[in-house]
Amino acid sequence: MKINLEHLSVRPATKIEESRYRELMQQHHYLGDLAKIGPTLWYVATYVEAWAV
Repeated sequence: MKINLEHLSVRPATKIEESRYRELMQQHHYLGDLAKIGPTLWYVATYVEAWAV
Protein backbone atom coordinates (compact mmCIF):
# COMPACT_ATOMS: atom_id res chain seq x y z
CA MET A 1 0.00 0.00 0.00
CA LYS A 2 1.44 3.35 -1.06
CA ILE A 3 0.69 6.34 1.18
CA ASN A 4 0.71 9.88 -0.15
CA LEU A 5 2.36 11.91 2.62
CA GLU A 6 0.78 15.11 1.32
CA HIS A 7 -2.43 13.93 3.01
CA LEU A 8 -0.75 13.33 6.39
CA SER A 9 -0.86 16.07 9.02
CA VAL A 10 -0.26 16.52 12.74
CA ARG A 11 -2.25 19.05 14.74
CA PRO A 12 -3.20 19.77 18.35
CA ALA A 13 -6.25 17.88 19.60
CA THR A 14 -9.24 20.11 20.34
CA LYS A 15 -11.09 20.16 23.67
CA ILE A 16 -14.00 18.34 21.99
CA GLU A 17 -11.65 15.52 20.88
CA GLU A 18 -10.11 15.01 24.33
CA SER A 19 -12.25 12.02 25.37
CA ARG A 20 -11.56 10.17 22.11
CA TYR A 21 -7.85 10.95 22.42
CA ARG A 22 -7.73 9.56 25.97
CA GLU A 23 -9.64 6.43 24.98
CA LEU A 24 -7.24 5.72 22.12
CA MET A 25 -4.22 6.34 24.33
CA GLN A 26 -5.57 3.82 26.85
CA GLN A 27 -6.05 1.23 24.10
CA HIS A 28 -2.88 1.73 22.05
CA HIS A 29 -0.09 3.44 24.05
CA TYR A 30 2.19 1.33 26.22
CA LEU A 31 1.81 3.80 29.13
CA GLY A 32 -1.96 4.01 28.75
CA ASP A 33 -3.94 7.14 29.47
CA LEU A 34 -1.66 9.47 31.41
CA ALA A 35 -3.05 12.10 33.74
CA LYS A 36 -3.17 15.67 32.44
CA ILE A 37 -1.00 17.79 34.73
CA GLY A 38 -0.99 21.53 34.18
CA PRO A 39 -1.04 22.98 30.67
CA THR A 40 -0.80 20.02 28.29
CA LEU A 41 -0.76 19.78 24.49
CA TRP A 42 -1.98 16.58 22.87
CA TYR A 43 -1.45 16.01 19.17
CA VAL A 44 -3.48 14.07 16.62
CA ALA A 45 -2.12 12.61 13.39
CA THR A 46 -4.65 12.62 10.55
CA TYR A 47 -4.58 11.07 7.11
CA VAL A 48 -7.10 12.51 4.64
CA GLU A 49 -8.90 14.15 7.59
CA ALA A 50 -9.34 10.84 9.49
CA TRP A 51 -7.42 10.03 12.66
CA ALA A 52 -4.48 7.74 11.94
CA VAL A 53 -4.68 4.93 14.51
